Amino acid sequence: MKAKTYFLVAISLVFLASQAFGSGGSLSQENRTLYDQINAFKLDGGSATVENLVLKRDRVEMTFTGTFWFTPAVDGKVTGAVFIGSGDLRAAVPASDFEKAQVRRLIGSDEVASDFKRAVFRFTDDTFGIIGANAAEGVASAEAQKLADEFSVNFLRDTGQTRRRAWRFRS
Repeated sequence: MKAKTYFLVAISLVFLASQAFGSGGSLSQENRTLYDQINAFKLDGGSATVENLVLKRDRVEMTFTGTFWFTPAVDGKVTGAVFIGSGDLRAAVPASDFEKAQVRRLIGSDEVASDFKRAVFRFTDDTFGIIGANAAEGVASAEAQKLADEFSVNFLRDTGQTRRRAWRFRS
């Protein structure tokens, strides 16, 4: 009985995969186009200058004074930004005594805090609505576009993902 169930599950997964990726395991042309537009990370979607803008996510709070440059909307959503200016990051340590001790041991502090001058963002949530509320047309600086261009390579290197093709769809 178990063998029959596993067989049916396997057949179902093969069917679903073939429906999702079409013939030959490739993306549909429409999905491929969307993927390529998002992956390009071109900062020609305008800019926003902010002063003491606060962005909160879970226990992390970031404050920005400077300029954000955005990707254009793809399928109605802006998915990336580069910030250049002055920023601060603070993250509350979890209430657990173990977590507090680990933070103290690793960074020698009772809180996680840092300042920064540049940041690169990729997002799929409401972040653009917060940081891009006052966005206007604008051309990204060469420094901002360079940060966007280098993001994928730096992200893969910094996270130890050396097999770049693992992050790419194949046609």
